Amino acid sequence: MARLGEGGMGQVFLALSPGGQPAAVKVIRQEFARDAEFGRRFASEVGAVRRVRGAHLAPLPDADPQAERPWLATTYVAGPTLRDLVAEQAAGRAVGPASDVFALGSTLYFLATGREAFAAENEWAVAHRVVADDPDVSALPPPLRRLITACLHKDPDRRPAPAQVLTCCEDELGVALGPGAWMGSPVPARRSRRAPAHCAPSPPISSIPRVPARRCVRRPPWCQWAA
Repeated sequence: MARLGEGGMGQVFLALSPGGQPAAVKVIRQEFARDAEFGRRFASEVGAVRRVRGAHLAPLPDADPQAERPWLATTYVAGPTLRDLVAEQAAGRAVGPASDVFALGSTLYFLATGREAFAAENEWAVAHRVVADDPDVSALPPPLRRLITACLHKDPDRRPAPAQVLTCCEDELGVALGPGAWMGSPVPARRSRRAPAHCAPSPPISSIPRVPARRCVRRPPWCQWAA
């Protein structure tokens, strides 16, 4: 029906299932389809996606990783991507304040590396990585590595509380995030000075001589917008 998007590995099309339901069909590029190793990884990815279940995940109706042009189809859902999905949400469990800490960890990882913490080829693989994998934090400095790793813990009960995150940022990273921190230092008061003579108040309007009024002349069309 229409092309929804295009990435490095393939294209995504909007299509209709035999039952008339809209679906997002991802078709792998021809050059990757001929790569045997890529085919094995894509088949493994499809298998992983099929094992992930959740109330907030679109179903995977069908896929054919062995086709001449490998493809997979998911139920089409108009809305945001799974970039900010948290582990308990992907697993179909309830979310809470600890979920915001997980999302913060994902954001910090992106800001520090320029990459998404759980980047993958499609939304199903992203959901699987959020639940099962840990991001690569080896290149991060130790204090930031510890903070992000703690925030992205799969168990919500083992993540730091928001207050602990603030303390860590202030003590280990030297970044103040408490209330009012964004306002910066107060501006010092300036000592009042007497205005010099050249800054004296202007004379009253009544003392200014009148200028004779000029007759209004209509501009010709060609200079209507001239300065």
